[in-house]
Amino acid sequence: MVRYAIAAAAIVAGLYTADDISLRYGIPKSRPVYGQVQVQPLYAVTLKNKKTSYVRAEPETRTCVESVAPHFGFPPCWYLRRNARRKVEM
Repeated sequence: MVRYAIAAAAIVAGLYTADDISLRYGIPKSRPVYGQVQVQPLYAVTLKNKKTSYVRAEPETRTCVESVAPHFGFPPCWYLRRNARRKVEM
C-alpha cells in the first residue's frame, strides 16, 4: 500500500515538474505561456430575510498560464474559462 502511495506521489511530482519546465523554457515554442480570461464578479449580498441577492460588477481581465496546474502565482487558463463567474461573499 505504501509503495502505491509513493509511486503515485512520484508520478504527480514528475508531471508537475514537466509542466513547470515546459512553461519556463517555452516548450513547444509555438505555445503561449500566458493568457487572459475575462471574469465576471458577482457580489452575493445576504438580505434580512435570509435570501441572497447577486449584484454584477464590471468584468475584469485576469492573467493565467496555459498549463495543467497553477504556476508563477497564476491559475491555469482552463480553470478560469470554466469558472468565468467569480462569486464574492459580502
